[in-house]
Amino acid sequence: MLRLLLLQVLASCLWLGHSEVVTSFEDCHQFFYERATPSDALHPKKLARICQRYSNSYHYATLYDRDRRIPVYSAYIYGTGSGKKPHTPWFVEPQLINETYLKDMDTESSIEKKYKITAQQIGESQAINQDYNNLQDLNRGHLSPSGHQSGNNSKTATFTLTNIVPQNSTLNKGAWNDYETKTMAEKTEDCKTTYVITGAVPGNTNIPNNRVNVPSHIWSAACCLVNKKRRKAWAVIAENDKNEVENLSLGDLEARDTFHYSRLFQAFPSLALNASRNGAVRSSQDQIKASQAVLEDYNQLLGLERGYLNPSGHHDSRDSRKATFTLTNIVPQDSSLYIGQWKHYEFTRMPEKSKGCTTTYVITGAVPGNTYVAQGRINKTSHIWSAACCLVGTQPTKAWGAIAENDHDQIRTLSLGDLEARYAEPSQHIRGLLWTPLQQFCILLLLGVPELEAALQCWLTGDIPDAWSLAIVTPSHKKGCKENLGNYKHVHLASLPRRVMEQIVLSMVTWHIQDSQGICPSLQGFRKGTSCLANLISFNDQLTSPVDEGRGCASVCLDFNKSFGTVSHGILMEKRSAHGLQKFSLGWDRNSLDVQAQRVLVNDATSSCHPATSGYPQGSVLGLVPFHVFTDDLDEGIQ
Repeated sequence: MLRLLLLQVLASCLWLGHSEVVTSFEDCHQFFYERATPSDALHPKKLARICQRYSNSYHYATLYDRDRRIPVYSAYIYGTGSGKKPHTPWFVEPQLINETYLKDMDTESSIEKKYKITAQQIGESQAINQDYNNLQDLNRGHLSPSGHQSGNNSKTATFTLTNIVPQNSTLNKGAWNDYETKTMAEKTEDCKTTYVITGAVPGNTNIPNNRVNVPSHIWSAACCLVNKKRRKAWAVIAENDKNEVENLSLGDLEARDTFHYSRLFQAFPSLALNASRNGAVRSSQDQIKASQAVLEDYNQLLGLERGYLNPSGHHDSRDSRKATFTLTNIVPQDSSLYIGQWKHYEFTRMPEKSKGCTTTYVITGAVPGNTYVAQGRINKTSHIWSAACCLVGTQPTKAWGAIAENDHDQIRTLSLGDLEARYAEPSQHIRGLLWTPLQQFCILLLLGVPELEAALQCWLTGDIPDAWSLAIVTPSHKKGCKENLGNYKHVHLASLPRRVMEQIVLSMVTWHIQDSQGICPSLQGFRKGTSCLANLISFNDQLTSPVDEGRGCASVCLDFNKSFGTVSHGILMEKRSAHGLQKFSLGWDRNSLDVQAQRVLVNDATSSCHPATSGYPQGSVLGLVPFHVFTDDLDEGIQ
C-alpha cells in the first residue's frame, strides 16, 4: 500500500526516486501536492476519508482504517508558526458514528450529551480515550504533529484520535521527536512549500484491550518546492520498537521489504514526471503502450495482483531491488496465489532450499493463457513456474522446480523432469531455452541424482534409458482454418534429459564440422566465414556465367525437406561416421535413434507407441546436423 502511495508522491514531486468524513478528498485536496491523492489500491478494507475540520476550517487530510482503528496516513502542509503546544482535550470524529452528525471534530463527552449515546457506541467506529489509558511503553503518536502546524486552530486540530497511533514511548520522545523538530526544520530551510504524508504500517499486535492495532513501522515522506523549477524530496522510517530513525530517499523507502504487501511500479519515471507537468508529453504514452505494458493496464484489476518473476526480496542491494520494479518483470497473478502459496515459496521455501549454496541460479517464467485483461492488452498467464540450480563453489549440488496454476492458491515443488512430464503442454516454451553447459548439467540435476548418474552413464556408454527414448508428437496450428489438417505442423516433444543431451552433442559436433576439411565448399552452414547469402551469390554466379558467354543454362531445384524423413537411421549413422563424428558421442546418437519410439497426443488422448526407424524427429536441435551431413556429397552426384 505504501508504495502505491509513494508513486503519487514520486510522480507528482520527483523521482528519487475534520473534521468531516467524505467520499473523496475533493474538499481538502489542497494538502496533497498538485492536488493528487494516493491511489485507491492503498485503501484498507474498511476505510474512511476524513477532511480534518475544526472551527469551520480544514487543516489536514487523513485516511482512516476503521478495522484497526488507526490512521493509514495523514497529509498536510508543513508549517512552523509561533505558538506553544495547546492544552486541549482529545477529539473524536462524529461523522464516523453517524453521517448526519456535525462535521467538526468534537470531544467524547460533548457527543455523548448532544446525541445521547455512550462511549462504547462511539468506540464501535473508532478509537476512544479509554483505549489509550494506562498503556505501557506506548504513547499517542501524532501522524500530523501540532508542531508542524502554523496556527493555533491547526495545532488544536491535530489532537484527534483519528490522527493518532500507539507509538513506542522512547521513539516518540527521542529519535522521532528529533526528526520532527530538528531534521525537518533543517531540510525545509529553503522551501517555499513542503507537502508531507506521514503513515503507519499495520503490525501483528494490538494494545491490551485488543481494539487498536500497534504499527510495526512509522514512516514519513516529504516533497519540498524551492521554486517553480527546483524541487527536493526525502523520507524517513522507524521501527516502532526501537529509538532509531533512518533517513533515506523516497526510492529507497519504496524498495524496503517492510512493504512487501504492496508494490510500486513506474515504467519511465522521468516521463511520468514530465507528463504530469506538460500535457504535450502525454502523447508519448501511446508510443509506450504500443511496445509494452503501462501503469494504466494494471489499474483496477479484479482478483489479480502484479506478480514479480524476479522478486525484490531475492536481492541484497537496494539498487537491485529497485530494478525489479519494472512492468517488463510483471505478470497478472491471481491475488490469492500472490499473497498465499507463491509468496510462501519465494520467501520461506527458497531460503530453506538455498541454504548452504554459494550461488543459486533461478529462472522464473509464465505460461501464456487463453484470456486477456486490460481491455485485451495484457495476457493472463495460465501457469507460473520457477526452476533453481544450487552451486557450492563451482559444483552443481542440487536443484528444484515449482509450478502453480494461475487461478488457484496451490504450488507444487518438484523436479524439473516431473515438471516437464506433468505439464507438457503449458511448458512448451521452457524447452526453447538455450542453455550453457553449466546450465545444462544444472537441469540434469533438477531431474535428481539417479537421472544425473544415468546421463553420465549414457554419455560414456551410449546406453539410452527407455524413458528417455519415448517422445510425444502433437499437432500445432500454424495459420488458417483450424478444421483443415493441412494447417497443422507436427511438434515432437522429447523428454527433457534427451533435449539437454542433444544440446551438448550439438555444440561439440558443430565445433568439429565447422573446422573439418571433409565438408564440401557448397555446404555453407557449417563453414567459417560463409553464410547463406554467400551461397546464394555463388549459385547466382554459376547460373549467370554461361548466359554471359552466350550459352544456355537450366536450373533444377529439388526439395529434400520431407523426403529426408524417410532416410533410415543406418544410412544417417554411416554418413556421420564417415566424417569422424564417432568420437563425439556417435554411440549415444545411434542408440537414441535405434530405440526411439513416439506416440501422438491430441486433446489429452494418446495413441499407442510406435518405433521411429527413419529420419530425425521434428523439433530436435540435432535435426539439421544429419541433414547437412547426409546432403554433403549431393552436388558430386549431380555432377
